[in-house]
Amino acid sequence: MADSVDRVFVHALNTVKKIPKTGASRPPPQDRLRLYGLYKQAMEGDVDGVMEQPSPTPALTAEELQRERDKWHAWNTQRGLSRTEAKRRYVEALIETMHRYATTSDATELVAELEFVWNQIRQNSSGSSDDCSPRAAKLHQSSTSGLIKVLTPMSEQGQAEMRSPGCIDPGGDGSWQRSMNRAITNLSAEVAALREQIATGREWKSKKQRSLSAWLKWAVWKVSKHIVADCFVLALVLLWLRRRRDTRFEDLVRAALKLGRDLQLFQVYSMTFVARFNDKLDPKKLHQSLLTLLEKDSWRVLGGRLRRTEDGKLEIRVSKDQDAVTFKHSVIACDAEQDPTGRCMPTPVADGPQFLAVAPVCNVGITGWPVERMDLSEFIKHSWPLLTVQVTTFNNATFVAISLPHVVMDGAGVGILLQNWSLVVNGREDEVCDLADNRDELYDRARQASTKSSDPTSDLELGTMPTGLSAVAFKLSVLLNRLLWNWVSGPIENRMFCLREKQLEKLVQAARQEHVNAEDRAPFISTADVVSAWITRLVAKTMRLPQNLLVMIPVNNRPRLLPLKSGEDRSECILNTISAAYATLTRREAMGSLASIAHSYRRRLQEQTRLPNLSRFWSGLKEQALIFGDAYLMPKGPYYSYMKIAFDNHSSADYRGRTNFAGAVIQRREMNGGTKEPGTMVFYKLKLSSEICAWHMMHVFGKDLVGNYWMTMSLPRRTWSLIERELEAL
Repeated sequence: MADSVDRVFVHALNTVKKIPKTGASRPPPQDRLRLYGLYKQAMEGDVDGVMEQPSPTPALTAEELQRERDKWHAWNTQRGLSRTEAKRRYVEALIETMHRYATTSDATELVAELEFVWNQIRQNSSGSSDDCSPRAAKLHQSSTSGLIKVLTPMSEQGQAEMRSPGCIDPGGDGSWQRSMNRAITNLSAEVAALREQIATGREWKSKKQRSLSAWLKWAVWKVSKHIVADCFVLALVLLWLRRRRDTRFEDLVRAALKLGRDLQLFQVYSMTFVARFNDKLDPKKLHQSLLTLLEKDSWRVLGGRLRRTEDGKLEIRVSKDQDAVTFKHSVIACDAEQDPTGRCMPTPVADGPQFLAVAPVCNVGITGWPVERMDLSEFIKHSWPLLTVQVTTFNNATFVAISLPHVVMDGAGVGILLQNWSLVVNGREDEVCDLADNRDELYDRARQASTKSSDPTSDLELGTMPTGLSAVAFKLSVLLNRLLWNWVSGPIENRMFCLREKQLEKLVQAARQEHVNAEDRAPFISTADVVSAWITRLVAKTMRLPQNLLVMIPVNNRPRLLPLKSGEDRSECILNTISAAYATLTRREAMGSLASIAHSYRRRLQEQTRLPNLSRFWSGLKEQALIFGDAYLMPKGPYYSYMKIAFDNHSSADYRGRTNFAGAVIQRREMNGGTKEPGTMVFYKLKLSSEICAWHMMHVFGKDLVGNYWMTMSLPRRTWSLIERELEAL
């Protein structure tokens, strides 16, 4: 019977939850307190030992204290009742209360259903003490005394009642019908309770499925399932293509992983300059002479550390307690041409190979950087010196590598460093120039001079540095565009190649002949303009996508800013003064004559490097460069879908003419392509650790000692095939 009361009690609690909040009248406090006391007595028993009588506290107001006391007294009034009896009285009190205050149709149906179930339980309880039928007693006797067990259609509770001594009464009649009625009543109560439990379970499950946590779990499960399935399919495709020795898709995946490792739009790059000397140089003399140079007052800035100010801007702080430079020396007991890192530097001979494959390990192996890419955050976090110098001694050559953040110094600044370092090595310290951090002052003078200049301004409008979600969206668009270009164009190869002296003469002569015959032409085109135009045309011919081209040309602003200095100021600005000139070409224009392409580059270069435009460029770049570091601003416009090429010409820096480490030579070596003067640089290579915004950057190194014109670039294999055919034709 206690189980039946428990089920009806649960039904009553569910009925209270289902009572409509609106429309029905609210019972008075006395009735509600009575129901509360019965509920607490049924659930927890006597109030003693469970809850103390509320007493005044600072946290309770007088009204709240009275309410708590009323609840306690209502609970204490039911003290002594068993939990089953309290549940029975709770059900009866609830039915009585709902009959008086249930005014809506829904509430009336709820109380009618509850009352029906309760009446069934009460009838079952009252009839359970009645005598059992004679037939039941006869069945009991036959089932216990006979050899065959009689199975009756009764529940276990009914069979237990039949086996009880008080239920065996052979003289009764009609008790079979009463037993069936009691069984049906119990079944009805159990079905009603089960229905309530099912409804409650469904309601709870429905609420759980609609919760935010359930939705997030579902979304994570779906996404994880798709990622696992995609990775499985991707692995199968990669294995299948690898068996066919097709690396296009593998290269595409590697490019995606490389570009997707960080979504910061502009990474700050470290620059690596590597010089080859045929002579054996003394590393201790080179190290000591560099320290001597960096101890001079104006040169100490290169021995400092990058920091961020409180407002987030970059600055260089100098401390005498820290090492001014990271210097490393390694000895490799073989010729340079036999080592993977040495093969990245060509030997200046007239009949040598025109193409060299550039392995990614070359820069890391030579410079000794612990990681492949480093940005400003790592320099600031680890407090690394700005300069890292690695001297590598081979049997037939010495390599000197300099690495530093590009935000501090550009390629022309490296030339100033090499020239003054050579003076200290050769004992000419008194000829070392002074350095002045006068870059801001020079650009301020450029702005003042631009107001007096009659030069026209450029129609180029520079964009701003994207931040936040716009930076992520722009980076993703560049990533998708690069992946699409890589997939369509095929495998990308990074090679170093050269134009022979006669090949270069033919190419330049043909372009300048077209330039003379052109009606609208620039006043001058350089050898670098012709080579850049030639590469542009070859790239346009092998493009599989109908894209326009956006060409960026880094510009050294020192020759344009130095005339603005005062006459007595002979200091050099070694800090980064690079800006950029941009030119846009349609694919049809990019496939035109060399002269027309070179004219376009030269016009845009001259136009965008006039003082008004130079001042405008620096004004837009200054604040962002102080925060983001080495930032190249993109021009405004729909250029994210353009094919982007950058031509970085280092031939005008004259690194070989500025560098002479004769004072550090400890063993003179003569070989093909050698020089008569000891300590002279034979060849050099300059590379950024990572390219900006997926630009296809070509570094032009100019002529070596025998007239070969060297450059390096990353291009599709089909473009390299066309370059090989063009060189054969020349």
